[in-house]
Amino acid sequence: MSEHIAQAVPSWPSQLCKDINKPTIDTRCSPIFDELNFDKFIEVIHNDWQGIVHPLGPMYYFNAKLNAYTRFNVVQSSHEQLQKFEMWLQGLWSLLSANRAELILVAEPFTRAGSERYQYYDAPSQRNFESSFVMESTASSIFGSRESLVEMTNILKDVECFVTDSQSRFLMEPAVFSYARILFILNHNQFLHYYGQPEARLVRSYSILPHQHPKPYGIFWLISVAALLGFPIFEFGHLNCVCVNGIVSPIDIAAYIDKTNSNVKFQMGLATVILAVDSGILGIVATNFQSIPLAMCHGSFIACITCIIAGLITGHLGERLKSPSIFTICAGTLNNHIRLYAAAFSMPTSLCIMGLGLSLIAFFLGGGDPPTSPWASLIICSSIATLSVLEIAVLLMIYSGQLAESPHRNSFGAV
Repeated sequence: MSEHIAQAVPSWPSQLCKDINKPTIDTRCSPIFDELNFDKFIEVIHNDWQGIVHPLGPMYYFNAKLNAYTRFNVVQSSHEQLQKFEMWLQGLWSLLSANRAELILVAEPFTRAGSERYQYYDAPSQRNFESSFVMESTASSIFGSRESLVEMTNILKDVECFVTDSQSRFLMEPAVFSYARILFILNHNQFLHYYGQPEARLVRSYSILPHQHPKPYGIFWLISVAALLGFPIFEFGHLNCVCVNGIVSPIDIAAYIDKTNSNVKFQMGLATVILAVDSGILGIVATNFQSIPLAMCHGSFIACITCIIAGLITGHLGERLKSPSIFTICAGTLNNHIRLYAAAFSMPTSLCIMGLGLSLIAFFLGGGDPPTSPWASLIICSSIATLSVLEIAVLLMIYSGQLAESPHRNSFGAV
């Protein structure tokens, strides 16, 4: 069963095959709201699969035992192929933490590089769907959310203000732009229904499978892990939940950036406190560059300043990733250079821990007769300064968009 689960490919609903039982369009109708024509359906029951026609035309097969839909033609498929598909669905349900009554699986097999794979996504069950959105009107469901409906309503209220020429019946450019936005949303909603998706609101779940990224190896990765105290390993694991199978979700990126920003703000605050303590120590104690504790205070001072600078750059970088206007570019570089991004997002944490550690060691070594060394200050301060300069350079390179997206890899899916 494990080998069947490994063949699963999480997908966005719009990425599933669109040519299976595709309905026909009456070209005499309006290009905006096309009517769908389909032949009269004859009920089909094959083993545990029951044929169901979607209200907009396409044919689905539903298995009540597996609580799954598919557009895969189970009637014309071989017994072995259908059995493998059902085994894969059973294995998928065994890994899902949710109850079968809470979710509905939509899946279909396809062939890639001579081997069989399975695309899937999950949708909330009808009971959860109705309970979640019972307070929203039908018009709200067209726009996808209550916030979108309110936004479009406010735009419609201001349309009259856009018409500056009372003698003319033509709308000015802002009004045309607003209508274009509304038309885009309606057409996108129609696109999903035209291809027969069983639910208007769809949830993509890929947490049931392990990450598909190759394990990070290489000189840069080993150096960054060693220099940043191993924190890039944790960030790499978090980024694997954002970039899955070459698909980047803007919702997941926003959640990841919000969590990272909250952590960075805390680390910047802690670095500011450590910086104040180091400044007090260096200002009160007579400067002796041969004293190892004072050299560590200098290193902690540099690390905390770099932590604050790195935190500011990381915050701006996160806002760039969340920006819809440049999401496609950033998503491509994020997926292709995930190890570099893991090192970049772990820099504020590692620098804060580094500054705190040096400050604590200097405090414990400062009592009594502190040890001295003629090279202590030079070695410690130069090492921290070099590391800080390299980290700031990497952050600036990512922020300025110098990374190129690989043309041989699909970096993001449906946005």
